[in-house]
Amino acid sequence: MGLYEYGLNEKDFQYLKVLLENNVLSLDSLAQMINVPNQTILNNMQPIFLKVRFVIKTGRERQITTKGEQYLEKNKNQRI
Repeated sequence: MGLYEYGLNEKDFQYLKVLLENNVLSLDSLAQMINVPNQTILNNMQPIFLKVRFVIKTGRERQITTKGEQYLEKNKNQRI
């Protein structure tokens, strides 16, 4: 499993790509689409995305930010 900048892995990258493709998603929808339990997203994935401002929470939904989109573009072919 490769690592990306900020120590993100393939599932983290997939999380961002799914948000980009769908614009806004609920936690349940996102968890189903990337096949990860809700608690894993809440406890392990989402905190870093919020901290580095790749994702914002809008009520019960998540949305990728411009910074998150730029990160995906920059790292689409790179792994550390």
